[in-house]
Amino acid sequence: MKKVFLLFFVLVFYSYGQEIAIKTPVIRNLPDNYKKVFLDFFIKNFDGVQKYSPDKKAKYIIRPYISSIAGSYNLCIDIFKDQKLAHIVCISAENGEQLADKVIFLLPQKINFLHPKKEIPVKKVNLQLITPSDNYGEEIKVVSHNGDTIVDYKKVIPSSTEPTLNFNKVIINIDTALLDNKQAAKLMEYLLKGYRIKGILIIKNE
Repeated sequence: MKKVFLLFFVLVFYSYGQEIAIKTPVIRNLPDNYKKVFLDFFIKNFDGVQKYSPDKKAKYIIRPYISSIAGSYNLCIDIFKDQKLAHIVCISAENGEQLADKVIFLLPQKINFLHPKKEIPVKKVNLQLITPSDNYGEEIKVVSHNGDTIVDYKKVIPSSTEPTLNFNKVIINIDTALLDNKQAAKLMEYLLKGYRIKGILIIKNE
């Protein structure tokens, strides 16, 4: 009897493959590098989520759409159940830290089959920007080349004895630090890992 049950389980597993499949996110008006960041986040942090494959059936298929309008974010997820569009969930955020909070803590409440593998603790750190620029104000926000606000205004601090996230060759214009696409994606990845920015340390590099 046990062998029959085991055989049935194996057949069901191979018939349906993964329980939740995620398609590569669609990115609009944002760095293309964000695709992998968000795809990896869902696969690594939610039970049963694997990258979509047309060769495997899945009970649920999700497809994120992430866009930016006037520097803010909009994330919508198409949810397919048994190959049919069943629901669309949307969230908006004014900056990357807020977006990360909503993706980590709010989405599992809105999508009942998304179960976090483990808690993602919030880790307060400072952001160190190494720059040739010397024209900056008392508060700085961090944006990508596409204009999305990854980190909203934070105070510039004179020094730091706490952990820092470091970015090199950053252009700063008065109140705005501009990251290239690779740097922007790396900072977004940090935010999705629970890092939150306290202050900004500027290191002058000629």
